[in-house]
Amino acid sequence: MKSLLEKISIFILAFIFSHVTLPAQNIYTKVGNVNPYGAFTSSALNTVNTANDLVVDKNGDIYFSNTAVIKKKSISTGKVSILCGSGVPGYGGDNGPAIDAKLGFVIGLALDTSSNLIIADAGNNRIRMIDKISGTKLKL
Repeated sequence: MKSLLEKISIFILAFIFSHVTLPAQNIYTKVGNVNPYGAFTSSALNTVNTANDLVVDKNGDIYFSNTAVIKKKSISTGKVSILCGSGVPGYGGDNGPAIDAKLGFVIGLALDTSSNLIIADAGNNRIRMIDKISGTKLKL
């Protein structure tokens, strides 16, 4: 059986939390644009089909993966560009331009301390990296 002090404490907490008003939270679309009927109204670059992961760099740019492609939304320009992959699963392109590389199935993204983009490519059982400075993809 609860003591009188426990009952009073529970009552006070219940009273406080029933009268607390939290500030309204808003949700915003940063990439992608779908009308209420589900048809895409934006360009293919701005389309987000099954976003698997995302990471935000120190400038606020957003990197996100759609299975076999990685896109970047530049906060300064507002433009979305393909950074790596074609969207068709495959393997190839290590040590070459990231835009020409093929990805299997991206399940994770991360940025290291040098702002290199680390890619968990489960479809190819590899951890891959896009060098921030040269823009080439390297196998780790």
